[in-house]
This record gives sequence, C-alpha cells and structure tokens, in this order.
Amino acid sequence: MKMHASRLVFCHVPKTAGSSVTRLLRDNWPGPHALDVYEQEDGRTDLAGAIRDCAMLAGHLSHASVLGAIERTGLEAYKLTSLRNPVDHVLSQYYHIQAFAGAALAGDQRMQALKDAAGGMSLLEWMSGRARGLDGFDVLFDNPQIRMILNKKEGPVTLADAREAIAVMGRFDGVILFERLGESVAAVMGALGLNRGGGLPRLMTNPAKGQSVLTLSRPELQAMMALTRYDAVLYDVISTHWCGRMAAMEGVAGPVASAESAAPVLLADVLRTSNAQRIEGGTVGDTVKMQEDGLFLHPPHGREGALRIASADFLAQGQAGFSTELALEHAAAPDVELSMTIREGERVVAGFTTRVSRKASVPIALRFAPIMGRCFVDLELRSLGPGGSNDYAGLLMKKAVFGGG
Repeated sequence: MKMHASRLVFCHVPKTAGSSVTRLLRDNWPGPHALDVYEQEDGRTDLAGAIRDCAMLAGHLSHASVLGAIERTGLEAYKLTSLRNPVDHVLSQYYHIQAFAGAALAGDQRMQALKDAAGGMSLLEWMSGRARGLDGFDVLFDNPQIRMILNKKEGPVTLADAREAIAVMGRFDGVILFERLGESVAAVMGALGLNRGGGLPRLMTNPAKGQSVLTLSRPELQAMMALTRYDAVLYDVISTHWCGRMAAMEGVAGPVASAESAAPVLLADVLRTSNAQRIEGGTVGDTVKMQEDGLFLHPPHGREGALRIASADFLAQGQAGFSTELALEHAAAPDVELSMTIREGERVVAGFTTRVSRKASVPIALRFAPIMGRCFVDLELRSLGPGGSNDYAGLLMKKAVFGGG
C-alpha cells in the first residue's frame, strides 16, 4: 500500500549515503524544504516548528527528538532514516575525518582536533580507543548509530540502549540500508508514491586509501567490532526487519520480492562488505583478488596448506541459488580442491566440494530455499599437487553470483 504522506522527515545518520538520498528526495518532493538541519547541543532547536513549516525536513537529527517533535505538532509525517554495517560505518567515519574535516568543517575546533589526532595515529591505535578522551570521539566511533538515534552524547552505550534504539526505529516508516541502497531507495520511493526518475546522485564520497573491511588486520577488525558491538545488535535486528518489510511492499520489484526476482549478489561484493572477515593462508591482493564478477584464489605461496576465507556475511533478501564456473589459471597448475559452505546463522543451507583440473572448467549450480537475513560463506582451497605443492595453483571463480535460483 502506498503511503502518500504530506510531510517527510529524514533522520540522516552520517556516512550512510544520506546526502545522496536527501538530494533525490528534494528533487522529487514538493517544498518548502529544510535541509541539512542540525540539532543544537543546548536542545533549543525548534524541530516541531520546522515540521509544521516545511513539507520536508532532513538532517543529522536524533530519532527520539524527531518522534517527540512530531507528537507535539499532532501532524502526520513519513519518518525515514538510514543505517550502515557498523564496522564499515566507523571505518568510513575515520577516513572522512582525515579527508574532509579541515576543509568541510572549517571553524569546528572539535572536528579539527580529531583530524589532527587521527593523522598521528595508526588505524589500530585509533580504533583501540587511544583517542577516546578527545571531545567527539565517542559520538562518532563508540556505537555512533545508537548514540544518534537516542541523542546520547555521554556515558557508555549498553544493551539496554540497543533495545531502546530498536524500539525507536520500530516507529519509523522507512529505512535506507547502505548495503542495499538501490533496493531501499526503490522501496521508499514506491511507498511515497514517487517516481525515482534519474539515478541516485553520488555525493560526499571520501577516499579510503585502498582500505576496506576486507583489508583490515584481525586486531583492527576486532577493535572496531568491540567499538560497535551494540550498533551490530541494532543493525542485525533492523536490517532483517526492513528486508522483510520491503519484501511485503506492494509494487516493489527487487531482490526481496521473490526468489525468482531476487537481484544478483556477487560473491566478490559479499567479501568486500563483510563485517566478520577472516582470511587464513593469504592476504587480499596476493592470494585473494576481487575481479569484476568473480574471484581469483590461490593457496599459500611457497609452502603447503590451504587458503581459508571464513565468515563472510551479507544480508540475503530472497536469494535461492549460487552459480559459478571454476577454472585453473595456469597451464602448469596442479589439480586443486575447493570447498564452499553457505550458512544462515549456524544452519548449513548448501555447499559443495569439488576437484578442478586443467582438463576442463567445472560449472557449479546450487539451489536452496530462499534466504532472508544474515548469511555466511566459508571457502577453502587446497592444492592436490605432488607433495602438496601450491605452485601455480591459482583458481578462478568466474561469474560467482547469488541469485534467485
């Protein structure tokens, strides 16, 4: 059912593509608009007045404050927000501060101090809390999504806060999931009765110096997961719920509508966006390389043993199959054995173990019941060459994709 609301309020969580979403909504929603609104720290921002006076209000706003302001006006409004995988989120915050704080936030002494401090620390030192005493660190890096939802600027974030934030989010009408940006935007635009028109504008991107969750060391990843452990609880609950909501929305043709229409998800993208990535027996760029629609894998160079990639995760939205074509890269390659397991939580959904030789490529086609929610992938590659040699044992996973089955 389409919800043709007369007012729209967008609580934009920073670094979740909110600037692009705001631009798209602004171009398709009648005015007057009040954009880039920030709450004053003294609490004197008149949100209720802005909601009464504007057809669209957007900015870095506390969700709890917005709900209270809407109640005070007695008006109806479509309440929209955005979320992002917590580890990806704080990593993006870190590089945003380094790249933009001085220029984009001129005169903001707090952000400038964070920028200066970040320039003198390694990523591990920063995420381990060495900068915790700086004003603004907790708001941006210690479970920042919960802090924004509840307007909690001080004190530790607890499981009780996560539960409260989940309850607050449950009162919102739409959620933009960064990891499912296109599908989320289409669902929201459909619910509002809007024509998406042109593509989503790409704004406020920042260089990450080649860094991603997949390239983090284990200590870096563990430190970031510790900083965002309650944001992870929030994200898992809300993203799973919103994926279900999208699946039920009228007229939404996307990856959550049905198994047959589930949009393809590349295995390479799953690995890029994982928040629980572990690689044993190799490193990204050496024994693990992302390609346009597939992967290149190689067992450890110069020694025996297997390459293992474990606990890559993504939000499945009706995917009911996986397909790829396996082929050895080198003419002198020994036979190799690849195992792959797909899990929904701890439940094994599907998997295979197969031998690949130089003689022919091996097609893989798995079918399983549609998955909705958190999905994990485990890979193991080992050489079957004489003496266990790994020389030239590179394997291509061509067109490795999850789809509708």
